[in-house]
Amino acid sequence: MKKICDVCENEFEILDKSCHLCSNQCRIQWQTWNSYTKTKETDEKINKKFKNSEYDKITKETLLGLCKIKRPENITGIYFLFKDRELVYIGCTDNIMRRVAQHSADKGCRGTTGKDWDYFSFIEYNKEMKERLELELFLIRKLKPIYNH
Repeated sequence: MKKICDVCENEFEILDKSCHLCSNQCRIQWQTWNSYTKTKETDEKINKKFKNSEYDKITKETLLGLCKIKRPENITGIYFLFKDRELVYIGCTDNIMRRVAQHSADKGCRGTTGKDWDYFSFIEYNKEMKERLELELFLIRKLKPIYNH
């Protein structure tokens, strides 16, 4: 059985169905990120970083109205899945089209299989992975999509 790694998003062969990371390096990065996101200091740092920025002005309604001027192939950023105009999931990736296609094929990771969605939008955010994850976390806490909780 093959799965997509939560950290590097490479496809890998799994032996254990609960596994969602492809290597020890990805496991270490995941554990570091997981412990980092669960602290009060992290919440304060992320809020300070994005509060009163253009990203703080994002609402579910503005995301629905985003115009896709270009196809999101090879675009790095944050993507948003909707069902019946309701925001249901926020994710970040280094290749939006590939990641959304994985959701379409029901190949999600980190428990993301089985999402019911019918529309997506995205914002381009060409930063390092840690910064993308921080913005993703900020938007998840701000907009509270059902599949991220």
